[in-house]
Amino acid sequence: MITKIIDGVAFELKEEFDFAFLSEYGKVFAVFDQQDSGYLCFGVQADHKKLFLKMAGAATVRSSVSTGAAIARLQSTVSIYEDLRHPSLIHIIENKEIDNGYLIR
Repeated sequence: MITKIIDGVAFELKEEFDFAFLSEYGKVFAVFDQQDSGYLCFGVQADHKKLFLKMAGAATVRSSVSTGAAIARLQSTVSIYEDLRHPSLIHIIENKEIDNGYLIR
């Protein structure tokens, strides 16, 4: 098990992963790493705006699926979110491939 610390927030992974991409979104203030989905979620803040990021590709400690399966499943959710678009639901601002993973914000 590996403990990562980003902007003072600690979380655990099964193996090393490069999170350098997070710096373009702001400062991490929360990490949700105890999910069996294989996703990691980050709360980040830049200036006075907070964002929620969901990513797949890192080997999470409690994941019940492979990183490849988590990436494929996260990619497949984008079209579902678009089909269900409604003012009461969160909107996807961006979705993209990152090094060895996939990110939705």
